[in-house]
Amino acid sequence: MRAFIALPVPPLAESGAERHLTLRFFPALDRSGLEAAAQAIDRTAAGVPGFDFTLDGFGGFPSLAEPRVVYREVGPGRDRLVALRTALEAALGEAGFAPEARPFVPHVTVARNRPGTPSPHLRWPAPEPVAVPAREVILFESSLTPTGAIHRPRHRAALAPLPAADPR
Repeated sequence: MRAFIALPVPPLAESGAERHLTLRFFPALDRSGLEAAAQAIDRTAAGVPGFDFTLDGFGGFPSLAEPRVVYREVGPGRDRLVALRTALEAALGEAGFAPEARPFVPHVTVARNRPGTPSPHLRWPAPEPVAVPAREVILFESSLTPTGAIHRPRHRAALAPLPAADPR
């Protein structure tokens, strides 16, 4: 099955739907791979405290000038996302998964665009920053359908508790 590990993101003004920030994609994962990935997620989440990150402006793949994918860029908190992703990749490597080949670009997809058509982001106002709490990691199964992908949560792991505030 197709699967991915992600952080949930609340609905955004550009899309209106709940979104996610993908940490790792698996083009094909069998039942034992799903279980191994879930265990790696549990080990990672137990050692990484929750944090917040901010979604800022727009970006695009391959470029914002002619994007196939329009996304919200990650601003403050990006370092924490990269640290979480690095820890997750280490745990997945220990479980026997090969490293993901493409570089990690933390982002949240908000639209897909057909080649040769104007990008929808050109009609949107400049986005307001959005603070996103990272408190859990989810392993999703992803099924492709003619009307789009359907994502089903298969495993959830809470990130470690936030450090207590110093009362002084």
